[in-house]
Amino acid sequence: MAKLRVGVVSFLNAQPLWVALEGDPDIELIPDTPARLSDMMAAGELDLGVLPVFEALRLPDVELVRELGVAAEGPVESVGIFTKLDEGDTVSASSVRMDARSRTSVALAKIILGALDVQPELHVADVRPELFDSYSESALLLIGDDCLRARATRPNWRFLDLSQAWHELSGLPFVFAIWTARAGVLTAALRRKLSDALDRGLPEVPRLVAASRQITGQSEAYLTHYLTQTIRHRLDARCIEGLREFAKRCIEHGLLPRDTRMP
Repeated sequence: MAKLRVGVVSFLNAQPLWVALEGDPDIELIPDTPARLSDMMAAGELDLGVLPVFEALRLPDVELVRELGVAAEGPVESVGIFTKLDEGDTVSASSVRMDARSRTSVALAKIILGALDVQPELHVADVRPELFDSYSESALLLIGDDCLRARATRPNWRFLDLSQAWHELSGLPFVFAIWTARAGVLTAALRRKLSDALDRGLPEVPRLVAASRQITGQSEAYLTHYLTQTIRHRLDARCIEGLREFAKRCIEHGLLPRDTRMP
């Protein structure tokens, strides 16, 4: 029997979802960026993946594991827009360079900037913390471990946490990623396996944090709190309500088609 092709994001915030699946003889783990995993799912190259929710909503013929993903209520710490202090407020930036690795974060940024009634030029491209000073844009959208590293190494930049801004706008949690399966793949047994994987992955937090300290430049205490308190991996009804609200606002902004199915 062929192995299940499972796409996973290597960012620290997603690792508890899948780290316990390493070594599973029935699974081939395929790590990549959120955007690339979405493209692979669309091309039929994955059976299952931790996908950014924008893509999970957009892709046809997929099924969501609604109870498992990556979410936050209030600040998420690892998705936001940086602006130099001498450039004024984040929302007054004239241009924003937006990390191309996650279309969910790009869509969320467009919604938040629209709600703040600002219209900077938006450039979707690679963004790296070590190259901050070389970019011509006045603000930078960064995600994941690179965002955590930028927060540690760039204290002279203002930070607009997009999850916090979403919570202030909607009053709801924001779901960034969710287990997503190709049609016909998701069984009761697979759902149990994914739930059990999270149960076995959470005790690995100390090891995951230790491996991420050098990458992010953050302290053990900070990363432990981030992974156990800030990030939610079990999604409740409010998380799904937040996901529905995000889908609705994406449709209103023309980012998703009007016939997008609600989660």
